[in-house]
Amino acid sequence: MNEPSSKNTQRFTAIMKVIFQVSMDEIACGDCFDALDRYVEMLRDGKDPGEVLPHVKAHLGICSGCDEEFRALIAILEAMDVTQPPDG
Repeated sequence: MNEPSSKNTQRFTAIMKVIFQVSMDEIACGDCFDALDRYVEMLRDGKDPGEVLPHVKAHLGICSGCDEEFRALIAILEAMDVTQPPDG
């Protein structure tokens, strides 16, 4: 049986550290999704949602799936703004 090379062992160790390195501040996708409407509402109101919901902002920065959902929600709301007549 072949012994693993030192280079492969180092690579494996580095990959495992990245995989298992979890910050106590990180949230799961479900938690991000649950807070997404509030995050977007604050953003559309001209507020900085990252100050109130920093965990959501951080999650969107590392999770392409949630970021895609976020961008889709923004696009839908912007399209609704264009198609709906103003109140009055």
